[in-house]
Amino acid sequence: MAFIKDWTWGREGVTLYDDHITWYEKEGAVRFASGGACDQSFESFLQRGAWVEGAPPEILAELTQAVQDHVAKRDARAKFKSTYSISGDDLSALPVKAIGPAVAYYQSVLGFSVVASDETTAILQRDEAQIGLVAKPDHEPERAGSFAITVTDLDAIRSELDGRGLDLGDIRVDEWGGRKHRVCFLREFENGYCYCFTQPLAQG
Repeated sequence: MAFIKDWTWGREGVTLYDDHITWYEKEGAVRFASGGACDQSFESFLQRGAWVEGAPPEILAELTQAVQDHVAKRDARAKFKSTYSISGDDLSALPVKAIGPAVAYYQSVLGFSVVASDETTAILQRDEAQIGLVAKPDHEPERAGSFAITVTDLDAIRSELDGRGLDLGDIRVDEWGGRKHRVCFLREFENGYCYCFTQPLAQG
């Protein structure tokens, strides 16, 4: 969940994150003296409007435009289609040293969103690809495996990741199962996983 922008008026406000909106009230607000907050999806906001009353029209106009721009950008980006293990790991329970830093990496670097999480587990999803994490303090990064992420546009994915100081490889062509694939590898060092982004070459 990445922060994008925040608007405030009086003791109330709204925050735009990369996957939802949060309406909130500060302590001492009219509706809830102790403060309060509620989340709203982009789809709900664009279809039904704000969940709270009293937001200034100019802020609602800015928020609406920001949400529309963000949704358009999100929908136009390259998609993650699926994941599958290369080294035999259970992708629904990948061991990591700590949940918090691991989730932050998958969100900020790979663009995943949190489906569910607690102190020891997390389920993450980007588009059609989903993985699970499990905290294992004695996890050894040097023993971590690798898994593939099938994407709709490998060039766009590499451009998205490039320039961040990552251990990111060049695009090359590999062949397995009788079919050629364009691939690009990324190594993550905190927990040791290697990601293979792959896009099948068109046959013919």
